Amino acid sequence: MFASLGKLEKFSIGSNNFNGTLPVSLLNSPSSLDLYNNSLNGPVNLNCSTMVHLKSLRLGSNNFSASILHSLFSCKNLTMLNFGHNNL
Repeated sequence: MFASLGKLEKFSIGSNNFNGTLPVSLLNSPSSLDLYNNSLNGPVNLNCSTMVHLKSLRLGSNNFSASILHSLFSCKNLTMLNFGHNNL
């Protein structure tokens, strides 16, 4: 569904009570991804090698529990990261 949004720069759906896991198609590389304060869970599968424009990532106040640190090393343009209030 999100894969066809090639020119998407900012995506924000914070505080909407969404639940489930992150859709893989959503991670196509907007510069700002804000999913703060929902009920998202499961692993955070970031493919930073394809997310070349990602500068800001807000995933705080969700229910993520899996470790995500290994995938962050390839996020070369990431300048803001928020994972607060999760179960990491």
